[in-house]
Amino acid sequence: WYQRRVRATKFHLKQRTMDMVRRRRWHRKMVADNPDADAIFIIDPTSDAHESKEEKEGSRKDSTGGEKPFLPKVQAPRMFITFKEPHTYQLRAYIYQARDLFSADPSGLSDPYARVVFSRQSQRTKILNETLCPTWDRTLVFEEVEFYGNPTMLAESPPIVVVELFDYDTVGGSDFLGRAIATPIVKLGGEHQMAKLNWHPITRGGEPAGELLGAFELYLNEGAELPFMPPTRGDVYQVPSGIRPVMQLTRIEVLTWGVRHMKKFQLAAVNSPSIEIECGGVVLSTIKIKNAKKNPNFDTSSMLFDVFLPVEELYTPPLNIRLLDHRSFGVKPLVGTHMIKSLQEYRRDPVAMVQTIREKMLESGFGDAEYSIDMDFAESAVVAADGAVAGAPATSTSSEEGEFKEDVDWWSKYYSSSGNEQLGRVYREKGYENMVVFEEELENYFDNFTDLAQSFPLFHGKRHEDEDLDEDKAVGYFKGTFRVYPLPADGSDPPPRMLKNVPCNQLVEVLVRVYIVKAFELQPQDPNGLSDPYLALKLGRFKVKDRENYVPRTCLLHLVKCSS
Repeated sequence: WYQRRVRATKFHLKQRTMDMVRRRRWHRKMVADNPDADAIFIIDPTSDAHESKEEKEGSRKDSTGGEKPFLPKVQAPRMFITFKEPHTYQLRAYIYQARDLFSADPSGLSDPYARVVFSRQSQRTKILNETLCPTWDRTLVFEEVEFYGNPTMLAESPPIVVVELFDYDTVGGSDFLGRAIATPIVKLGGEHQMAKLNWHPITRGGEPAGELLGAFELYLNEGAELPFMPPTRGDVYQVPSGIRPVMQLTRIEVLTWGVRHMKKFQLAAVNSPSIEIECGGVVLSTIKIKNAKKNPNFDTSSMLFDVFLPVEELYTPPLNIRLLDHRSFGVKPLVGTHMIKSLQEYRRDPVAMVQTIREKMLESGFGDAEYSIDMDFAESAVVAADGAVAGAPATSTSSEEGEFKEDVDWWSKYYSSSGNEQLGRVYREKGYENMVVFEEELENYFDNFTDLAQSFPLFHGKRHEDEDLDEDKAVGYFKGTFRVYPLPADGSDPPPRMLKNVPCNQLVEVLVRVYIVKAFELQPQDPNGLSDPYLALKLGRFKVKDRENYVPRTCLLHLVKCSS
């Protein structure tokens, strides 16, 4: 039916509220006599309705200036593709896990579930509570999926599979976490290629919102024998063994050194924190710190747990660090979380390390003497039975020290090391060794002092689309490190622990001396373009101010100060 408002107006296809007139339009199906004929009708239409008056008059004249023959306005017939009957398919969606999802709850976590949409059907996985890296291990089977057209053409251009992730809320609707688009592997019969799990990017509003590990297979279900259904766990299908990652027993050693720079949470200080390490569904909890203000380190610094992890690093689940605060009446709020996507940085091969150290011992002449190996922080050092360290520089006493004090002073050594040829000439002529002068912070030269432990920033709260994980927004830091290595598959004795000779992390009273040598390029603060600078030091809770000994009217300081 075609609709129009009154008789003087044009007809339109969609019905409107004020339409008063309608007419029926009949279509005649035209079947081509020649199958090789073009499906496009070439019609020479008259001038378009949007042309101007001059363009219409010019289009009615031929190249010689004469009038063209009048052609009636002809509407091109519609083009249709008709199919006799649809083809039936079966889709198998293997949803294994996801990682780095958005935090939709105030606790900094989410309760995610996935909804798979294909053609006119949709299914969903179960809801996993309080996680940003869910592992569903679920196979969703879509039966009786109909598609029209040649199956070969569908295999060349398969339809897309849409996977939407949501955060479940008991009150109100679910929060949208992101969407992943994937294309299935079309199998028309006879294909024996197994699907392979891949990481599919999840987007939310055009921005990255995590990754989904899954695979999809589309089978032509028209009498051909389909593969066996995946194994079940309860009333749901699991990912079959040929597609799921190959697992091996892996040991993860954790160095739980302590916490640093903890901010207030819920208007209260974090005084009794504890850490939870989760990977592959296994959770390791530390003992809580009694008073983080007095001692922010854990009593037990080295822990371990065994877990089944994939052999391939591509499929390894992330490692999650959670910090809880133990408060009155058994309340343990989640203060912050941190996720390590890849464990490749912390993987070690203990057998190869032992063999390398033994070879170095033989090269150093220790032979088969008794030895002890510290594979965590001195992996290249070899300690003999008598306590000598192979490869350590020999200490020598020389009379150059006394000679150095008489001839030149420390400033000569400093100027010679910093490249001042005029002031460091005497020191350089004596042939003394220069010292190393670092132009930037020492953290930039020594990898942030991560030889013993690393600092992992902890984040909390609901993450928004346009918000990045900036360390300035961290609620605190967890100080520690990890060692990951496989265990023997035959059940033999495990290799020796790698984080065993850890230094004591209890509080020790120390004397800190800070030498201030030079200050330059100071910003002027006075109207005369100069400043009256003085020194102020801060180390933790200790502060030292030397305001009484300020230097008047200068922007360049040459001084040697020692503060203890």
